[in-house]
Amino acid sequence: MFDHTYSEDLDSIKRQFSTEGSILDNILHHLPKYVDSADKKAELDDTMWGDFDLGFLNRMNIPLNLGGLDIAAKAYSRVLIFEEMGRIGPGICISLPGPGLSMPPVFSLGTLSQQKKFVDDFFTEVEPVWGAFAITEPSCGSDATAIQCRIQKNNDEYVLDGEKCFVTNGSRAKKLVVFASVAPDKGRFGIRAFVVDTTLPGVTIDRVENMMGLRPSQLTNFSFTGVRLRSEDMLGHTGKRGPLIDAFAGAQGAWDYMRPCLAGVINGSSLAAIIKAESFIEGDDHNLTSNKKIVLKNKIAKWKYQLSAARLLTFKAAHKYDRGNSCSLEASMAKAASSTLSMEIAHTLYDYLYCSAIGKDSFWERSYRDAKAFDILEGTGDMQRIMVSQLYQSQVARR
Repeated sequence: MFDHTYSEDLDSIKRQFSTEGSILDNILHHLPKYVDSADKKAELDDTMWGDFDLGFLNRMNIPLNLGGLDIAAKAYSRVLIFEEMGRIGPGICISLPGPGLSMPPVFSLGTLSQQKKFVDDFFTEVEPVWGAFAITEPSCGSDATAIQCRIQKNNDEYVLDGEKCFVTNGSRAKKLVVFASVAPDKGRFGIRAFVVDTTLPGVTIDRVENMMGLRPSQLTNFSFTGVRLRSEDMLGHTGKRGPLIDAFAGAQGAWDYMRPCLAGVINGSSLAAIIKAESFIEGDDHNLTSNKKIVLKNKIAKWKYQLSAARLLTFKAAHKYDRGNSCSLEASMAKAASSTLSMEIAHTLYDYLYCSAIGKDSFWERSYRDAKAFDILEGTGDMQRIMVSQLYQSQVARR
């Protein structure tokens, strides 16, 4: 049976961790009233923080052993939470404070002391704190192994030069995890990850993109000019032997960590559109002909099955991640399936309900814009399908 609420498993988790569950309930209760203003202004309202427990939000993506939340310790739980937030408002959901995508490379590449130092800034209840992940560049697009950003050793320091683009929440971030090359001739094996304080001299915000969809997320373009970093800013650096592991593997780990959550956000958004469409059909607010109603109801029935399949893919990726296994294939499949379905739903409903959809700031107009943005966020749909093909072929070759 299709679940209209997604609530049963989430309610179980909230009961299991009752204190944090009550805080999450409060966040989910207040979040809807800020969705429209965040989309219109492409910014989060400063007044909203009085309604939320910032200590909770700031620690959302921090691992449990570093002081994170019990309720978000498992990938499966995070997917459920992000699904519900995505149902309320996907743009504001991915714009909330916390380390975000910058956290996975820190805990997969960093030494224990680096991990503890990184998370310290997020243990506050008085202000929202963001981290950000900077890997994409204007000159190499989705090919993360072709990084042009350079970092050169200068005595006991490293000097960073280059550009990064499409950094989610970049303009808000206190810290960036920046991927740069120390040896361009070595390709991916010359890439290293550095923690960069955004207040350092030479770190410049070139612009914040005027987004069509997911507008509050503030995708930011940075330039780095002679930014001086210490050896201990390189993730995995021991002070003796240099980085312990391939930094690009840390980037892949970050995508494995976040793509199931992002697929959850997209699935929640698709569910909201389906529920609203059913309500509109029953109310006949659009004077749809009987034939159009039948066709649309049949499409909705198909979408429910497709959404159930997308959710199962998402949960499979989350379960594999929780077991410590690689979920790159499943995470890419889930993200591609969820974003493709979201676009199909948004496009069809915009077409059928155009009388309401063409109104500025309508639900359908925002839903359509967000669906277009889903396809490019954290890897375009085409890139996901290429990855699925390559990963599947590699798995077959190993059999």
